[in-house]
Amino acid sequence: MDQHHLILPPPLTRSPSPSKPPNNENNRNGHVAEALRIYAIQVRGFLEAAEVVEADPDTIEDILEGFDSLMGLEDDDGDEDIDPCVEPIEGQDSPAGDEAFDVDREYLQEAKTTWSKAEVKQLMTDLKEHGRGYFINEYVVKRAIPIPRLLYAFGICLCKQLRQKRPKTLLYFLEVAMTRELESREKLPMYNTIDDAVDLIRKSKRIVILTGAGISVSCGIPDFRSRDGLYANLQRNGEYNLDDPQQMFDIHYFKENPAVFYSFASQIYPSNFIPSPCHRFIKLIEDKGKQLLRNYTQNIDTLETRAGVQRVLQCHGSFATASCINCHTRHPGNAIEDDIMNHRVPLCKGCPPIQPPTKPKAKKKPKKKNLSVWEQDDDDDEPDIPAYPPGIMKPDITFFGEKLSNEFDKALIEDRPLRYPYTPSTLGSTNPDQQDTNKAYQSRYRPSWQCR
Repeated sequence: MDQHHLILPPPLTRSPSPSKPPNNENNRNGHVAEALRIYAIQVRGFLEAAEVVEADPDTIEDILEGFDSLMGLEDDDGDEDIDPCVEPIEGQDSPAGDEAFDVDREYLQEAKTTWSKAEVKQLMTDLKEHGRGYFINEYVVKRAIPIPRLLYAFGICLCKQLRQKRPKTLLYFLEVAMTRELESREKLPMYNTIDDAVDLIRKSKRIVILTGAGISVSCGIPDFRSRDGLYANLQRNGEYNLDDPQQMFDIHYFKENPAVFYSFASQIYPSNFIPSPCHRFIKLIEDKGKQLLRNYTQNIDTLETRAGVQRVLQCHGSFATASCINCHTRHPGNAIEDDIMNHRVPLCKGCPPIQPPTKPKAKKKPKKKNLSVWEQDDDDDEPDIPAYPPGIMKPDITFFGEKLSNEFDKALIEDRPLRYPYTPSTLGSTNPDQQDTNKAYQSRYRPSWQCR
């Protein structure tokens, strides 16, 4: 997501032309249009960010609340709509009476003076050193700094309309800013060549390797989100009649119709693929000098394990094991391999099969004559029989709607202990607005092992 989608640019103010007096009406329309244009850009930026940063439907709805009505504003005469993409009119200064534009200008001035360079550097260091949870807990919860003020440190000045959103939505805005900051990587000037990288690896003793779908593409496994990735192919083929290709990995959809996933799962099953040189390189680092602290991978293909890597954590689970969604009994993944390769829905052997519903015997009632079709009794209708028993086996990969495993949380603590762990006692506040923010924080950032 481009940075300019979120930053509110300074207003363009110019001195009036000496030859022409300013037109107050055009002046007003120009600045209102500029304010609306900025509002539209910020809304678009945050909506696009939802492809990367999780946002629930309530948050999206809150972002869009009031947007359509403002974008359809008419001028005082009601003759034409104001175009939010119109640039400020050349040669006109900002009118003193334009309240919305003056408010945005006040915010811009505030954004320039709220944080010093040293304070911004400390904020970014805390975020990168301690993580998102610490950052939210320390600055939003403990210090009770309003999120719009925090966003100044990230170069984001929210327009007036977005400042008035619910605490949960403001937290989403901050999450987007943190994600953008964490994904931007500063080049270390002392490392410029392959030899520099080799020397760094040789000297290091605690190496963390983060891997994703890209290292398995050369093995024949498509990534998920690229133009030719898994979701794009599912969308183009239309073979599975999905409203959204991500439904293939949605836990609620799986419980309703597991046959769709199992008609597809054989295409990504690990036994079809062999590790790449990249997987074997990770194993080499683990073996030579025991330098590998851990390999965190988003992949579910277990190719790291097949390459022999021991200190690997599949953050999104894998096909290595499978569990019953009813009784939660876990089995080795190869127990359902035959079902997967033959497109069958595997059933838990420990759970009861489908039992036809028993229909209680009712006393016979005397039939009434000359009843219309609508008046006839439906007692003879057979009750529906479920398509699948409750005990469906599912590979232990993390679907949409499921939380990451406890092993992920514990590994993070083991590899780098939290200096400021979450504790409920830090969430106390007598400010009603801050209490709402704290509740939103708890629902989004509480560690998963405390949720059970």
